[in-house]
Amino acid sequence: MPPKRPGPIVENTVKRPRSQFPLNKAKASVPEETVEVNTTGEATNELAEIHTLASPAVIGQRRKQYTREFKLATITYWRKYSISPPEGLGLSKYAVAKRLKISERMLGQWIKNEAVILAMKTKQKKATTGRIAQFPEMENHIHEKFLKLRETGVKIGWS
Repeated sequence: MPPKRPGPIVENTVKRPRSQFPLNKAKASVPEETVEVNTTGEATNELAEIHTLASPAVIGQRRKQYTREFKLATITYWRKYSISPPEGLGLSKYAVAKRLKISERMLGQWIKNEAVILAMKTKQKKATTGRIAQFPEMENHIHEKFLKLRETGVKIGWS
C-alpha cells in the first residue's frame, strides 16, 4: 500500500484578503516601464494636432480605425523626431507609438505601406478597394439584366 500523502499546510490554507494575491506575479514584481523624453514646445503642439486627427472610439467598438490624415501625420511626426535625423529628438518607433497611443507594430505597418496610404482618398480609413470579381463577364451580364428588369418595374427579390 502506497504511503499517505501529507495534507495541506495550515499556513497555506489561511484566508487572506484578495489584494495580497497578485494576478500575475511577474507583472506585480516589475514596475511599469515609462518612456520619458524632453520635448520641445513644437513637438508637443504637433502631438496635440495629431491627436485631434484621431477618430474617436465608438462605444462597443473593439478596433479603432484611423483616417488617412492621422496615419500620414503620424508618419511625418516619426520622420521628424526619429533617431536618424541629427536635429530630431531621438525618438524610437516605440516612443512615438506610445505617445500617440497606438501599437509599435501598427506604426511600422503604416511606414511600410506609406505609398498605399498616400493613394487613399481623404478621410478614408481602410486601404481596401473592395472585392475583385471572380467572373467579371458573368457579373456584368447579370447586372445589365438586373438594370433592364428594374427599368420595366419588375420587383426583384428572393421570394
